[in-house]
Amino acid sequence: MPRVINRLQFSQANLDRSRNALHELQVHLHNTDTDIALISEPYIGNSKHVKNIQGFNVFQADGATKVRACILAKTHIHAITLTQFTTDDLCIISIPAKNYNIYVVSIYIEPRTDTNNILNKLDQFLHTHNGSHVIIGGDFNGWHSTWGSSADNPRGAEVADFILTHDLQLGNVGQTPTFQTITHGQKRNSIIDLTLYSPNLISKINDWRVHPGHFPSTQHNHITFAINLTQSPALTKNTYSTFLYQTNKGNWHSFKEHLHTKIFNSGILDKNIETLTSTQLEQTIITLTEIINDASTQTFPIRNNRIKPRPPWWSDELQPQQKALDLFCSLQTKENVWSLTNRLLKSRGFNPPPQTLRRKNNTYTTTAQETAQELLKHFYPDDGPDTDPTHIQTRVTSNNIPNTQDDPEFSQEEVLETLRQMNPNKAPGHDHLTSDICSMVASQYPGLITNILNRCLSLAYFPSTWKKTIVKVIPKPSKTDYTDLSAYRPIGLIPVFGKTLEKLFTKRLVYSSQRQKTLNTEQYGFTQQTGTTQAILSIINKVKAAKQKHQEVSVVSLDIKAAFDNAWWPAILSGLRDVGCPLNIYKLINNYLSDRTVNLTIGEHTTSKTNNKGCIQGSACGPVLWNILINKLLNTRFPPGCHLQAFADDVVLLATASDTDTLQRITNTSLDTIFQWGKSVKLEFGPEKTQLIHFSNKAQKTQIKINNITLKPVETIKYLGVIIDRRLTFKNHINYIIQKSQNLFNKLCNFIRPTWGIHSDNIKTIYHMVIVPTITYAAGVWGDSVNIKTYKNKILSLQRMFAIKAIRGFRTISLNAALALAEFLPLDIKINEIQCIEKARVEHQTHLIPSDIPIETPTHPSQLLHPSVRTGIRHTTYKNNLHKHIKPAPHDIYTDGSKQENGETGAAFIVHSPNTHLTIHTSKIKLHPTSSIFQAELLAIKEACKWATKNNTSCIIHSDSRSALTALEQISNTHPLVSSIHRILHQNKHTQIQFKWVRAHTGIVGNEKADAAAKAASKAHKAPNFISCPLSHIKHIARLKSYTTWEKRYLEEPTGARTRESGFGSLAGDRPRTGASGTEERVAAEVDGTTLPGPFGPFFFAAAAAAGRSLPLPSAANGGLIAAHPPSGAHTFRVAPHFKNPENSQSLNIKVKVMPKCSVLCSLHGSVIILDLDQKFRDLGPHLDLFSEFFPGSGTNPPFPHNFVKRGRSKLSVGEQFTLCEAIIRATNIVSFPPPPESKIFVLRGE
Repeated sequence: MPRVINRLQFSQANLDRSRNALHELQVHLHNTDTDIALISEPYIGNSKHVKNIQGFNVFQADGATKVRACILAKTHIHAITLTQFTTDDLCIISIPAKNYNIYVVSIYIEPRTDTNNILNKLDQFLHTHNGSHVIIGGDFNGWHSTWGSSADNPRGAEVADFILTHDLQLGNVGQTPTFQTITHGQKRNSIIDLTLYSPNLISKINDWRVHPGHFPSTQHNHITFAINLTQSPALTKNTYSTFLYQTNKGNWHSFKEHLHTKIFNSGILDKNIETLTSTQLEQTIITLTEIINDASTQTFPIRNNRIKPRPPWWSDELQPQQKALDLFCSLQTKENVWSLTNRLLKSRGFNPPPQTLRRKNNTYTTTAQETAQELLKHFYPDDGPDTDPTHIQTRVTSNNIPNTQDDPEFSQEEVLETLRQMNPNKAPGHDHLTSDICSMVASQYPGLITNILNRCLSLAYFPSTWKKTIVKVIPKPSKTDYTDLSAYRPIGLIPVFGKTLEKLFTKRLVYSSQRQKTLNTEQYGFTQQTGTTQAILSIINKVKAAKQKHQEVSVVSLDIKAAFDNAWWPAILSGLRDVGCPLNIYKLINNYLSDRTVNLTIGEHTTSKTNNKGCIQGSACGPVLWNILINKLLNTRFPPGCHLQAFADDVVLLATASDTDTLQRITNTSLDTIFQWGKSVKLEFGPEKTQLIHFSNKAQKTQIKINNITLKPVETIKYLGVIIDRRLTFKNHINYIIQKSQNLFNKLCNFIRPTWGIHSDNIKTIYHMVIVPTITYAAGVWGDSVNIKTYKNKILSLQRMFAIKAIRGFRTISLNAALALAEFLPLDIKINEIQCIEKARVEHQTHLIPSDIPIETPTHPSQLLHPSVRTGIRHTTYKNNLHKHIKPAPHDIYTDGSKQENGETGAAFIVHSPNTHLTIHTSKIKLHPTSSIFQAELLAIKEACKWATKNNTSCIIHSDSRSALTALEQISNTHPLVSSIHRILHQNKHTQIQFKWVRAHTGIVGNEKADAAAKAASKAHKAPNFISCPLSHIKHIARLKSYTTWEKRYLEEPTGARTRESGFGSLAGDRPRTGASGTEERVAAEVDGTTLPGPFGPFFFAAAAAAGRSLPLPSAANGGLIAAHPPSGAHTFRVAPHFKNPENSQSLNIKVKVMPKCSVLCSLHGSVIILDLDQKFRDLGPHLDLFSEFFPGSGTNPPFPHNFVKRGRSKLSVGEQFTLCEAIIRATNIVSFPPPPESKIFVLRGE
């Protein structure tokens, strides 16, 4: 019986057919404990096989022409060759291990083409041995970023896909090249030798190393690794996923039935939750979780996280169908492209989970359990002894209960809203219940769930089952050494109901501290209505102000080592008392911070650890608790001239003084204060990552120290993603975003090309959804710099590249033409636009509107109603028609808002007496022209509520604005009008007010009266009663200004003349309309002073003008139709592909085929259809929405298809209208009216 192997030591090498390299390998085998060697391109001399090596058996193909892959195994290893899979480039052996066999593979693939289909043969082997323990090593001759290559090639992409398909793990660690050579005096290196293994060997592979110089006679570096087989076989799945149920494929009605049955049978509804002890409450929660899991298991399909491999029946005959599918995918909508782009951006690549990691003492872990333990120790360090007197005092005082009142219980509205706002695609905790499942349970049993959460609050008990955290380890991007513990980031997964309780008490804590104004406003992170732009502007504006006063300015960006992981709980509890935390919330948080456990699974090993320090990254309350901890530092009094602010754990100190001596003194004093605070709360500031920058020349002479370590000044610092230089030119930032955008775009294109192809629509979507936000991030800070010619040219040069790719143009095309054809607003104009918007949002003022017009600002969260009394205003929907009226109520109040084309805005409400249409009250309100229709609708509702409450009149308020009624349903909406309506109704609960939505303009008397009153109010010649400019109007003005600037530049530039001649002589069609709605206006065309109706007519005549043709005007007598005869004979006309649809950025490439004896029929109202004369409706009939319409002048009454449907759309888009008109005019001769009876309709075929 063969001997069972417990541990194997491997060598892997490509010998380059070198005899000397073979000798060097033999020496290595003799001097080491190597058990198995995987050899590529061995030395064979004049024979076809590798000769025997003493002490080793040589496994290779029998009868092969030239062996290029073989395996050497010590003679005491009883292995057999799998001859059915072994070839000259592939060698596979089977070795017996404990309770299973391990398959070892040596492989070699030629550099340029895999003529022997080695990957396919390896694919067949893996299919037939699915789930087996496999090790693969060899020379793949492929480059890919997955294993550290600086570039990708087709072979690398193929191998990477192969790895992903078979769920293989990559053994390569780090970026040490496996191939090194010198060509024409230039050093070349790459990583082409790979080690792969099946996921059930994760915990067994260790000590993977590259050894440059071991075998000098070959250009490939020697690789070694070991496998420990003493443990039982690992699980097939390499990771433990908390996702279990496919809720998107389940029957929710069935789920509710199963849930009702199980809950009813359990008797849980009979329990008096309010009297349960903590132990009973814990058991109740466990029972409820089991019930929900049982119902979910019976309803939803169970997720299978394994990737489906390529089936063995795949053949070349299926390849054309695959290409057809690829073509279909290349024409997908922008939403699908954006979904793919989003996934690619979030993708971390194929980085394997932690295996063998380097400890702090430079030793390595040897097992998965050791690795998990080291990671947990690193992520969640233990709280050390309190040796400092400050620490002892803080811990003692942390047990003191604050002298505050209890907060009210949680309301059902709070609970349901919290669950509704959670994303069901976020990973759940150990109970596998996603937020959509929990939300459904809460909606069916709101009382039960709310009572359980309130009992947790009253008992000050956070259930232990909700404290259990599953840790997922995420590799940090851009790290080079993944054996380092710091190259990973932990994410904690907790049950959704536990996260719900966290969110509830966090919201109460924040609301209470904001009402009392105990939270420092210099904390911009994890704070409502603040952001990175506001934080950066705060620093930049203070620097500029100091420089204008000719003061010395320095900024220190401080780094707190592992801030969240080291947050000290006694300091958090002390901070809770300082901010006046409600008593019951304080007690609940105190319990929340006790007896917590974290669990990490690697392979088949799960390791647990008690957590007594730090904020769990991924928890709902962690960020807020951090803000509580650092609040004391922000409240500290610093010397005059010093300013401290924070964005989460990014702390910045700004110091200004009239002279350098004062600057040095106050800065060092402040840094010492900050360092001492960190010491008092067991946080450490790292001088090596702390950055100092001086914004004045004299400040360079100062000596700034932290913890007695002198800080070296730098020329630039990166703060919240923006690179700030000493001169505030932002030159470095512009170069940074250009390079970042270029790299990101190349990466996305490389990923999309093998799957979808670089369709122009896909490029446009990537550009608009990824590149533009990347470039314009924080434009409110640095946007002025783009007006400098040098920087503007750099950004426009980058944009030109994107535009050329989008239109598939030649590289010689001008910037002006490329941007027009791609419909890309010049980036410098776009940056200035966003800068105006961001400054208006942050500073509440802008040059775009008069200074006496206030900009609408959201209600501060502290000014909203208390969370326990917030109630969403529900409305019912009444489907009405011209013959039905709404059922009478005590009083019917109809509200409406109106906005005219010239911007005039009004609102009104009318009151009908009960059971009649008699108007007893009408109120009209005029709004400023900058106001929006949304504001008008809400203002009408607000005034109606005030009238009803003032007169103590029960009523039903009818509104035709769904957006306004939907906003009123949101209990935490911060729109000032919505929050004021919520407060009015809360303060007047005795007045019964209901809300109903009515369809506008359907003959409802009250709605029509309100509409007329609102229009009259908008046209009233009086001062407005309401003046407030919403940010949407600022955005609209900024966008209008951008397009005006672009059009002027486009027409004045000497380049792009041919583009203008081809129909793009004006960009007016891309402008927003002059009203405040922000939608694109339909451009009207005038011929001899007559405005042509509909969206189609103007483009028809515009195209005619571009073609140098004149058109007869339509008349009402012929139904607004134009008939045209084509030239004699059959002609084919291809429309230039640069015509684009400005609504959805889709490119058009349409071929118009004109048949003999045909005429074209076009309607100026958008009713367009072109059909083949001979095929009638057979070709396009299934794709068209047909209805009968008499053909004017024909007398034959043929069916007239109203709308042309292109890829699912019901109407021709603006771009298609223009393109169609241009094609028709160039292909036909225009004739007079009416159309002749023999006129027919011909076909439009899309490509």
